[in-house]
Amino acid sequence: MNKRGATTGICMLALLLLFGASTCMLVAAGYGSFNRMTILQDECLNTRVAMNYISMRMRRFDIKNAIRIDDSSPKTRLVLSEDIDGEIYETRIYLYNGYLQESFVPAATLFNEEYGLEIIPLDSFVIKRENKMIEIELSSGTNKRSIKLNLMSM
Repeated sequence: MNKRGATTGICMLALLLLFGASTCMLVAAGYGSFNRMTILQDECLNTRVAMNYISMRMRRFDIKNAIRIDDSSPKTRLVLSEDIDGEIYETRIYLYNGYLQESFVPAATLFNEEYGLEIIPLDSFVIKRENKMIEIELSSGTNKRSIKLNLMSM
């Protein structure tokens, strides 16, 4: 084999290796970008679903004295009361261990956040009340949502 053929072979091999390395870098960058986009979409979905869930529950309970905010513990929770066969039951919605949770118990039951049903992952759940207006703020990762609901029953 002559010198020119060996040089051509080495150049072709170098180009092939360069092409392979650039393809690997492109795939890795694409995967990272896709992964970040998926995480952001999940965070957006979590806050949207949680906000719809809470506002739907509140609209269902928007009757006289059926909605209250309990901030007696370090964590604030939304309490929705209803009368079932003469007994008062409460639906308590709160944040615990990174999840929006709900528990449905008789009103006299002591609050135990461990026994709630996990609804959806969230990082924060803040609820405030001013007269007939309730403001809800949720976040999941970098995605934040807030809504103000005007109660009709007050």
